[in-house]
Amino acid sequence: SVELGGSNPFEHLELLSSAVILPILSNPTNQRKWGEMTSQEVTNSFHSLLSSTSILCGHVKGETRLPVPPAESASVPASASALVNAEGPLSPVPTAVPPPLGPSALSANHTSSIYHATRGTSSGVKRQQVLESAIMTWTNQIKNILKQDPATQLSLGGVHPTPTDELEFWQAKAKSLDDIFEQLQTSGVRFVLRALDRSGSTYCPPFARLCKEVFASREEAVDNAKYLRTLQPWVRRFESGGISFPKLAKYFSPLLQVVVLIWKNCKYYNTAPRLVALMRQICNLLISRACQYVSGEEIFRLIDEEESSVVVEQLRSVLLVGGAFKRTYLDTRAQVAKECPQNPWRVQNNAIFFRLDRFLERCYDVLDFTQAILHFSKLSKTDVGNTNGEKLTLLLHDISRDFDTTIANIKTVEYDVMDIDAAAFEADYTAFCRSVKDIEWRLSTVIGRALDDSASIYGRFQLLGLFSDPLLSRPTIQNELESKRVELIQAYGKDLRAVQDIYLKQRDQQFVDRDASGSDRGIGIGIGMGCDANLSRLPPISRALSWCRGLVDRAELPMTKLRHFDAGLLDREEAKEVFKTHEVLMASLAEFEAQKIEQWRHEVESASGNKLTLPLLHRNGSNRRLFTNFDPALVRLLREAKYFLLLNLSVPQQAMDMFRSTEMFRKRTGNLDLIVNAHNSILDRLLPVEKPLVDPYLAEFDRVVERGITSLTWKSDEVSGGRSSSSTPIDDFISEAMEQIRRVEGVVSTMKTNFVAIEGIVARWNVPLMERKSKPMEKEDFEAECRNYQSSRLVAMKDSGKQIHSLVKETNSALGVSNSSSDWRCYLEFVDAVVTEGLSTSVETSLSFLLHQLDPDSIQRDGKLPMIKVMLDLARDTSTSAAGTTPTAAAATSQSSRKQQRWTELVFTPSLSLDCTGPVEGEGLGDMIDGIVGSLMHISTLFKRLDCDGTYMKELRSSPILNGYSSLLFDKHHEAEEGCLQLKQQYEDFAYLWTSDLPSYFAEFCRKATITTDGGCTVLDLEQFDALIRKCKAVQTTVEQFDSIADVGWLRVDTSPAKQQISACAALWVDTITSHMLKTVLTTMKDHHAFVTMVQNGLQLKVVDTSEIGDTGDAEDDARVEAGSVPGSGSG
Repeated sequence: SVELGGSNPFEHLELLSSAVILPILSNPTNQRKWGEMTSQEVTNSFHSLLSSTSILCGHVKGETRLPVPPAESASVPASASALVNAEGPLSPVPTAVPPPLGPSALSANHTSSIYHATRGTSSGVKRQQVLESAIMTWTNQIKNILKQDPATQLSLGGVHPTPTDELEFWQAKAKSLDDIFEQLQTSGVRFVLRALDRSGSTYCPPFARLCKEVFASREEAVDNAKYLRTLQPWVRRFESGGISFPKLAKYFSPLLQVVVLIWKNCKYYNTAPRLVALMRQICNLLISRACQYVSGEEIFRLIDEEESSVVVEQLRSVLLVGGAFKRTYLDTRAQVAKECPQNPWRVQNNAIFFRLDRFLERCYDVLDFTQAILHFSKLSKTDVGNTNGEKLTLLLHDISRDFDTTIANIKTVEYDVMDIDAAAFEADYTAFCRSVKDIEWRLSTVIGRALDDSASIYGRFQLLGLFSDPLLSRPTIQNELESKRVELIQAYGKDLRAVQDIYLKQRDQQFVDRDASGSDRGIGIGIGMGCDANLSRLPPISRALSWCRGLVDRAELPMTKLRHFDAGLLDREEAKEVFKTHEVLMASLAEFEAQKIEQWRHEVESASGNKLTLPLLHRNGSNRRLFTNFDPALVRLLREAKYFLLLNLSVPQQAMDMFRSTEMFRKRTGNLDLIVNAHNSILDRLLPVEKPLVDPYLAEFDRVVERGITSLTWKSDEVSGGRSSSSTPIDDFISEAMEQIRRVEGVVSTMKTNFVAIEGIVARWNVPLMERKSKPMEKEDFEAECRNYQSSRLVAMKDSGKQIHSLVKETNSALGVSNSSSDWRCYLEFVDAVVTEGLSTSVETSLSFLLHQLDPDSIQRDGKLPMIKVMLDLARDTSTSAAGTTPTAAAATSQSSRKQQRWTELVFTPSLSLDCTGPVEGEGLGDMIDGIVGSLMHISTLFKRLDCDGTYMKELRSSPILNGYSSLLFDKHHEAEEGCLQLKQQYEDFAYLWTSDLPSYFAEFCRKATITTDGGCTVLDLEQFDALIRKCKAVQTTVEQFDSIADVGWLRVDTSPAKQQISACAALWVDTITSHMLKTVLTTMKDHHAFVTMVQNGLQLKVVDTSEIGDTGDAEDDARVEAGSVPGSGSG
């Protein structure tokens, strides 16, 4: 049995094929039926499989394995000793032969036995072919390894090796050649070669030469790997990233010095191809680090985060490092040329830096792209502020949006913009440049229009300042704006000459301070003459210096921007003339400034001492007002010193000493101003009636301040020897005067505060003492509502009156005056007048409010409803009517009851005018108004007067304004009364219904409303009766059509009771007529029935004699007469 094993599936396949399958296929018994051609083809194919399997197993282990033919096919020629003894790498037989590589390798004894067993047989030729096939496989394997070269890898597309790859290549090649060399020394390979040599195979001589090449190449690979290992520490530094990319430049020289040492000492690596390969690999490493430092993804990320400046700095660092490497290489090449003149670096720079130059060119393109983003980034935030600024700003924003669209197109590319193998970048970058050029042309047009619209030189320079210098320096924009900049230079020169003219005209004019009235005491400088209006607030010398500095700024600010113009523009004659004018003007302004400074020094010396001897205070004799006597010249001196220091100018010592005391002067003048202002404010606030009460306190204050008016000066502290610095005469005076004025101010403040409080209390009375509802009310309800509302308000007014008395007592206590003092009595009369005015105003406001409610025009204008309800009714005659019986009830009673009901007249409830006839006096609307006016006047008695125990009623009763309002109220009432009477008049037309005595009137009517027939009978005139009924019903219809509710001014009249009663009167008349007619008809019908009964009875009698016939005729005559008396029967 055969046991097979392997470390991987390929070794297992190799063992299975050689130990199991090959013996089966090689067995002649199995080949009997195949035929010679088939057997040969199967054998050759399987040998090829074995060879490929052995090579694959070597590749799996990282080895180069030479497949040895199987033992059954080996044939060793007799002349193999010639190959063994030949000169070359195979001549020395190693003392310790390594074991065969792979299970298919044959031992020497086994191979020899096969050879002797098969020599001279017919299968020898086949076996020789197998050995020659193995030689051919070895040859191909060895040649493939020998022709490997780093330059070949560099030429492959998409592969960019680094020095580490170079070292690994030579190490791998050395290992492969070592493996081949060791296998060539094995006995199995040697016996194969001897066998072929003895058989005279033509493959032996070429293979022998190939073995010599293996030895030489092995030596070269080992040597190259040994020297290239010296580069490994430096290369690892570059690859590890431990060194930041911008700092790589200082490591280029040490790295290339190692390359120089390799060039000098390595026997095989000092050729131009090797140098080109190594330098290009270093360039690849540099490119790789650069892409890690600034990748396309990182670039777009930073751009999205508005960090384009960071990208620009990174790209510039890459360009600097790339340029530094090229310069270091050129310096090193010059060094090698000196140190190795027999073998210098004769290599074209393009052969080495071809890829690096392409990468640097890509960096320049991306840098241009990024700089364009940086230049145009602020365009969307730029606003032009001239006359057409809004339109130009919109154009700028449109340009910015178009540029953003162009950038977005670049951002959407699918490749890395830093990858130089991405060929699509060229087309995309060309399209970007074309778009940017168009945008630059549009932008230059907008800037040109904005410059044309700008009215001033400074505005034009400011406009250019809105755009960054790199943006304006872009070639397209710079070329388009060149003519505009030339015009700007010329205009600036003209402006400089205008500034020079302003200086020459105004330099001799006097700059003065303003006096108390606010007007200049000298010749001022107008705004149109070149002086800012704010300068008028400065002291004279500081104003002149500020004016001068303003001219300097006007001339200098554009110059600072002009110096950034292109050198070609600045070399023009116009620019040179501008620089010359600017220089002369600046020298003149500097001289003017020096003169003004010297002038102020003289003023300080002459004016600093005398003004301090003035007294602290000054009093106006006419109105006794006080003023702080700090001379304006001293204020001006201190202000000049302040502004001199702000302008960074030197201040004379005298002025500086005073300026150091500025805080002391400020505090003292501030305190004196407080005292003076408080005193003057008291004088201004005091009323004539109040001043006598405060005069004692003012006299004491005048006594205290007399020292500040007569004896104390601003230098009093200097002449007071031996006094403590913490207590000076001036400070003591200020403290005493401050204490005294506070006392006076406290008294006046108490008096004024209390008086203001009294005025506030009186002002709160100025509200109506009544209110009305939105709907009409009954008179009694309205009066009750007014009483309730007034009661709460009157209580509050009474309390406020007590508060006024309390405030007056507090004022008296603060003043400390006697109640019997004439001055105090006058003051009380004054306050009483204020209270009287408040009470009068309160009553006036209430009367005005009531008048507004009664005025028909106001009611109509405000859309309000009437205020009081009034009812129109028929008054009953109580002497003839049952007590408690209403007209409506009377209409429903019997006819006899109706005859007892009597009405006298139409009346209003409540009555309209003063009611003195009713059961209770004062129930009329006039009484209501009179009562309201009286209740309002009653507020004058809520509290006592201040000057006596009386009330304020007399003043209110005698007030013409209040009396006038009362008259107006009654006028409005009379107007409403007249309207009500007119409304009543339309019902008076039917007064006969209730004023006439119905029984008497109806008796007379019945007497007249009869007709005498031809037969002498008297009957009713139905037409007259019918006319009277129609008349009464017409009254009912007419009254029913009248409005039940009528608004007359401030009164709402309810006529429903009157309408019902008049309708009831008419119904009573109709009822009386119809009842009479009905009674008459019933009586007649009753008599007629009796007559008919009598006639019928008479006709039934039997005639006995003729005399009865006569009686019968008489009865017929009586019947005709009776028939004629029936109403409506006529005479027929």
